Amino acid sequence: MKNKLKKYKIELLILLFYIFIITLMTWPLISNISGFVLPQEYPNINHSDSIQHTSKIDESWSLLKQGKNPIIIDKTDISQIYIFLGILATKLLNISTVTFHNIFFMFVMLLSGIFAYLLMYEFTKDKIASFIVGLVYLSSHYISYAYYWGHSNTMQIQWIPFIFLAFERMLRHKRVKDSILFALTITLQLLSGSYNMIHLSFVLPLYFVLRLIFVDNKTLQKKIFWKNIAVSLITILITAGYYLYKRATFSSIPRTLSENMMNYWRLDSFWEFFSVNSHLYTGTLQILFAVFASYLIFSHYRKYKTYIPFLIIALVVLLCMIGPFSIISPYYLLFRFWPFFDGLRVPFRMYPFFLLSISMLTGLVFVNIKSSKKLSRYRIQILIITISIILLQIILSPWLSYLHIYYL
Repeated sequence: MKNKLKKYKIELLILLFYIFIITLMTWPLISNISGFVLPQEYPNINHSDSIQHTSKIDESWSLLKQGKNPIIIDKTDISQIYIFLGILATKLLNISTVTFHNIFFMFVMLLSGIFAYLLMYEFTKDKIASFIVGLVYLSSHYISYAYYWGHSNTMQIQWIPFIFLAFERMLRHKRVKDSILFALTITLQLLSGSYNMIHLSFVLPLYFVLRLIFVDNKTLQKKIFWKNIAVSLITILITAGYYLYKRATFSSIPRTLSENMMNYWRLDSFWEFFSVNSHLYTGTLQILFAVFASYLIFSHYRKYKTYIPFLIIALVVLLCMIGPFSIISPYYLLFRFWPFFDGLRVPFRMYPFFLLSISMLTGLVFVNIKSSKKLSRYRIQILIITISIILLQIILSPWLSYLHIYYL
């Protein structure tokens, strides 16, 4: 046991630091775990879907006790993962649905950091760079914003880096077990909410095409690739086929292009990434690192070409978040021609894919620092400064500070 702890000492320290960051970001919940944390401008819970989502846990449990189908599919796009974990927590552990809701929120943040860390580690085997990627991804305002609005579906951005990790492992290692893992990650996302899944249905193929162009253009010629894809598809049909059928046959609320151009549902200004008051706040330092990483990619193409897909995805998603501003805009084309996209609104909900790309590019800077003769000796100092600035961003954030607690 002691040998294992020594072997994974750095990983344990990273995990503890992530837990510290999450505690800092959610500290009102630690002492008020049975209440909802709300922004100051909302004096009660009426603005939020929190009660609507938590009530689905009891509704599903009631159906289960009656011997009926406990899967609930309605216009709320409720997360099945959220419901069934909620049933286990509230009925077996005897905690309230609100307490579960809050614990679930914190675990989403933790898993977001862990899976982002593992994704970068698959690319680099560099623990410091991977640590930064996980830190940038989990400390986003976006998860807290989704929590304030009670959205158990859009809150769950943790599966996105996990899916990319499993997909990358399947392509690199060509093992059947990785193709099964990839399928299971897709199933987890399917059962967690349609927004991220529909967005992913576009972004992941885009990533694959870009990977073919810039990284490995012989992938499609390998029989093992098609074998693994077939294994993944069969596994998805086995694990999520019934839910997919039920979801696909459910009539979603029709959306319009005009809805998607509403100011509060799209990226209204690029300054939102720099404004600490915005739920899309990414961090000035993180954006600067991403810009510098872009320079590194073009100046050291052969060395860093594996990161080109993330750079291009960041730019494409950035344009998508502006909404259908033109008939040639990416979001307009997706809304008109991509399956199920016309059932969505709120273009800024594509932000997690932009955030993941920025996180990966930020990590690339630390990979470069390690290989630089001039900067490698200062890597720890640069790391400490970066962490300090991110901590300052968290402390200054009005979205993440103590506002008030609402009790049912």
